[in-house]
Amino acid sequence: MEGNGITEAEARHLVELQDAQVFFAEEVGGQYSDTVGGFSLDVHTGTLHVRITPDFANKAEVDAIAAKHGIDITYDETPWSIAELDAVASAVNAEFGTEGVAATPDYETSTMLVSAPDQATADHVESRITSLSETQAANASGGNQTQTNSGSSNGASIPVSTTIEDLADMPEDKCTDRFHCGGPLRSGISMTVPDGVCSIGFTATAADGSRWAFTAGHCGGRNSMTAHGEQRIGPIRQSFDYRHQSGYPGLDLARARIANSYWLSWPRRGVIFHPGSPDNLGRVTGFISINASYIKGHSVCLGGINVSSSPCGTISGFRNGLVAVKGYDACGGDSGGPWTRNVSGVRLLYGVHSGSDSGCHRNNASKYSYFTPMPLIRTYWNRTLGQQMTIDLG
Repeated sequence: MEGNGITEAEARHLVELQDAQVFFAEEVGGQYSDTVGGFSLDVHTGTLHVRITPDFANKAEVDAIAAKHGIDITYDETPWSIAELDAVASAVNAEFGTEGVAATPDYETSTMLVSAPDQATADHVESRITSLSETQAANASGGNQTQTNSGSSNGASIPVSTTIEDLADMPEDKCTDRFHCGGPLRSGISMTVPDGVCSIGFTATAADGSRWAFTAGHCGGRNSMTAHGEQRIGPIRQSFDYRHQSGYPGLDLARARIANSYWLSWPRRGVIFHPGSPDNLGRVTGFISINASYIKGHSVCLGGINVSSSPCGTISGFRNGLVAVKGYDACGGDSGGPWTRNVSGVRLLYGVHSGSDSGCHRNNASKYSYFTPMPLIRTYWNRTLGQQMTIDLG
């Protein structure tokens, strides 16, 4: 079978290559975030560009990691590290999140992407980013602004790309359908809520042993009862929708306590629905842990309840804190569903579906879908939960 001018074997090789690049980015970006600035993909050659600051001193180690994963890399210089970009974005979101502002680094260009409700707010945020950049530069140079061995100590500010956009205008995906699937409770199946139906993104287990099912925050508020088919799941105990709440731009997440003994009796966890073969369970084997691993041009696929036979698109960057996926326009009921990469029946979890451009065009080269990234979800957990939460892996 051929599509988009490449054979099935070539497509399979491309998927495997991109998976290797993601694992490489996770490892390198996690270990060397102080001197690595991000990653970008040359879609023509398949080479991954590693952006490094002048302080980078781990080429031998990074080369060895690339060899381990079997990928080709090259190095480009950047003035800002992942850690510096993340620190500035976090500070801006903490200070201006209540004003409808979302700041997200573009690691490919070392630029701060800012969404603001009006130009006056955008100008204020840009001025603040300049100030925060100076602080990062001073910290990197030990307080000596004339020192030039650090990538951020060159006196320049992080460039800002501003979009005037109201976060409340981002669409939602809901519908009034139902589906039925026996246990165990798995990603990608329906979750009914009082006013419709959404999809289950993933499950997790808390330190106290309680179990939870996650969907989009706009699917239901606190104490809303959830179910799948004829079986209740349990009540939503925490819900956050960035369209109506502030502090976590791009966070669209709700967690429902799994309180029904029917679901609790199934010991297997970390599984995902296989369309057309309900008994052939897929496994959720891992998740993205840093934003720099969302590499533009990489393919991701949606596991919502109304997806097409090829529910995939390519990452195009961040918008309002959400990851934007070009080429797939999700449908009503897909909200809360998992965005993953699939290789040989196993999946890496990228995030939870939030909404799409205009709804239900499915495979369309000019349309976009959006999802809440896993690092933001885990940041939210760490700041708001009184105990550790562990994503269920199969």
